[in-house]
Amino acid sequence: MRPMPRSSERKVDDMGFEAALVEERERRRIAAGLHDGVGQSLALAQLKLSSVRDELVGIARTTVDDCIALIAQSIAELRTLSFELSPPVLYDLGLPEALSWLSEDLGRRCGIKVDLADDEIDKPLSPVAAALVFRAVRELLINVVKHAKCQTCKVQMRRKGDDLHIEVRDQGVGFEAYATGLESAQSGFGLPSVREQLSRIGGRVAIASGLGKGTRVSIMVPLQSEATKG
Repeated sequence: MRPMPRSSERKVDDMGFEAALVEERERRRIAAGLHDGVGQSLALAQLKLSSVRDELVGIARTTVDDCIALIAQSIAELRTLSFELSPPVLYDLGLPEALSWLSEDLGRRCGIKVDLADDEIDKPLSPVAAALVFRAVRELLINVVKHAKCQTCKVQMRRKGDDLHIEVRDQGVGFEAYATGLESAQSGFGLPSVREQLSRIGGRVAIASGLGKGTRVSIMVPLQSEATKG
């Protein structure tokens, strides 16, 4: 098979990036709609129920209290969903702060302790790249929760030349990549999806694991150069 011409490779890369850009804009639109539309409607319903609860007694008051609690739970779940779709902290403060929020959120909801380390060297990323990296790390951490059977993991961020390097490591049960069919979309680990998404921005994924030896997944993503900023 003849190799693809370099111009064609660039065109494919550009198409992948444009598709990622469109997807990210749609995620932000949906997240804003959830927060500003559904979220505010739920908050208003909660406020109105709270304003009449003191006038009620017996079963009626108990029912209203249950409804208020259910709405509060729905608001919390909606907030988490909108953050997962397009976390405002990612755009307002940057990737390290977004990953810090993610670590705390998973710790609170799933009981896993995430040790997050950053070399604190400037690592410029486009908004699209930052969003894809954030979701990739989230997927990897959820893999730890679901499959690793351990309560701790480490996430290390550092700059290596012109790349952002992120490593997610756990000391869990591990797996044999080929024995579990990891490279197929049916593996259930979500890693093929991570690899596909990051490839849109020139990213790469490396996996090291073995039964009883834990798992280490490394993400490498090109940083934004001065020529591509703005």
